Amino acid sequence: MRVYASLLFALIFSFGTSLAAEEQTVRIYKYADPRQMGRAPDRSSILSVDLEKFAAGTTVALQTPVSTAYLMRAEVVEQLQSLTASTGKGETPRLTAERLGPLTFRIIFPHLNIKNVYRFDPPDPRLESVVSAYYSNVYWREIVMGEYSNHYTVTVIEAVDLFNPRGSVDYTEALLAAALIASKTQPLWGIHDGLGLLEGLGYALAEVKNRVVHESYNYRPYSTNASQMQEFVLRLLNSKRELSQEVHTIINSLVQFEEDDRFLLPEELIDEGEGGCLEFALAYYDLLRRVGCEVKILALSPEADYADELPCNYVTVYRNEEFGPWGYIHYSGYESADFETWEEIPGHIFRDSVYYYPVDPEESMRERSVSLPPRDIWPVSTY
Repeated sequence: MRVYASLLFALIFSFGTSLAAEEQTVRIYKYADPRQMGRAPDRSSILSVDLEKFAAGTTVALQTPVSTAYLMRAEVVEQLQSLTASTGKGETPRLTAERLGPLTFRIIFPHLNIKNVYRFDPPDPRLESVVSAYYSNVYWREIVMGEYSNHYTVTVIEAVDLFNPRGSVDYTEALLAAALIASKTQPLWGIHDGLGLLEGLGYALAEVKNRVVHESYNYRPYSTNASQMQEFVLRLLNSKRELSQEVHTIINSLVQFEEDDRFLLPEELIDEGEGGCLEFALAYYDLLRRVGCEVKILALSPEADYADELPCNYVTVYRNEEFGPWGYIHYSGYESADFETWEEIPGHIFRDSVYYYPVDPEESMRERSVSLPPRDIWPVSTY
């Protein structure tokens, strides 16, 4: 899949549904102990601050950065790095991020008037000491440290002077700043769960890719069901699974195989919930095209002796990098991009020589029919 890092900063995108119902209150335990990186020995009292309160404060640099035991998941830090990779800055309607140094970012939430600076640090011996001091049981100690493993803790460098503004930030205000962005689930007893204001960032990064791809590869408008089809594209861009597997899963989980005389466009196929070989192939084609792949549909025709063994008489072949290997998807199976040429794929599927002919998918969708020449002029793919 082609990368458009240079466009990340220029595009405007939103956090999507993950922040649609944003929590409006940040909470910490009142008796947080600075010597324990903010771990409170008593969880009976909670300090709650409405986010609107931050609007009255101003951002102040701490005399000494405050290291906390608040956990920040590695994937969120990686997403901040991706957001700022092109120019050192990145923004959305809800967030502006500026990379100030290694794992150090100024993060601004304009709608909340919050402008804080954070550093994300790997777990260190001090954290291990805090965890060991509370968990005498080795089993639980290892469980908690395992949760921190390969992730980060939050260090606050600048924060909002929130209570009786006086031009300085106390420890409570620093902890509130950490809790604003820290992960919603915290593993250490005595550290309140964070608000997780950054946890929608992964969706936002996928959304920006979706917009880039939509602008570049919107080869035809959808006739219906556009929002759901675009959600499928977003899902592909955000998926960590192999592309052919994810495309096959999306379509085959929603559509049953049923050959008839109708010709359904991909978006209509999803609505109807059933279709034949060609319609499955066109649906695979549509999603792959919209995430930037080079895609073809091949009609297949074996010799008469093997006609009953053909899994499906249309196959969608694709590659997601120029000059890269090819993969394929058909109704009853798929294979990742491991083939040097697309011409060898029909023979591989059939395990024998098979006739094939490239279909023009876009013409087929415009005309709602497929026109194929006589088989005797089709090329042959050998096994």
